[in-house]
Amino acid sequence: MKTPLLLAALLAAPASAQPVPRLEPADTNPIIQAPETDPAHGAIIPAEGITLEERAEDGNDTEAMPSLFRHEFNLPGSADDEDRIHCGGDVRDHTIPDFAPYQGVRCTTRYPVSRELAQPRPADCELDWGFTFILPAQGKAEIRWECRGDTDFAYSNTLALEDGQSLKGDGWQCQRTGDSITCENADKHGFTIGSKAQKLF
Repeated sequence: MKTPLLLAALLAAPASAQPVPRLEPADTNPIIQAPETDPAHGAIIPAEGITLEERAEDGNDTEAMPSLFRHEFNLPGSADDEDRIHCGGDVRDHTIPDFAPYQGVRCTTRYPVSRELAQPRPADCELDWGFTFILPAQGKAEIRWECRGDTDFAYSNTLALEDGQSLKGDGWQCQRTGDSITCENADKHGFTIGSKAQKLF
């Protein structure tokens, strides 16, 4: 039989001159990493390559309005409701007078405002009569009442604060406790917004 001779000839033939592909080690440094928690104060720290504003659950939201704030976060409501408290910290554009002070945090809420903080709606206000809690990086907090239409917030790519979680900005820090958010600056001034009441301190 000629089969053994053919097999022997094949085994004796020289190896192919083509190079053998080299296997590279798996990439251990993905481009996008999950944000980490700073153990010192519990603040969410954006990992390298990703910012807080880019942490959208739906990455296909191409129509999202860019945020005016470096940090936008909220205390979310139920599945059928909007967020109960929405905040923006550290304004990006320092040429908009209505957003001064630019370093600090401001929050709006769907909770009814406390009676001692309420102000009557002016007769000439034909838009929404709303209020915003504002805390500069230095100095006292205030409530600014405004006759306004569109919201100041983007409502997209917003960080939802978990209970007990906090976030630090430029000279301020906000923390969620239950159904309330408390924001404080380095001067120990701030505000608390909750379902039962709101206060300045």
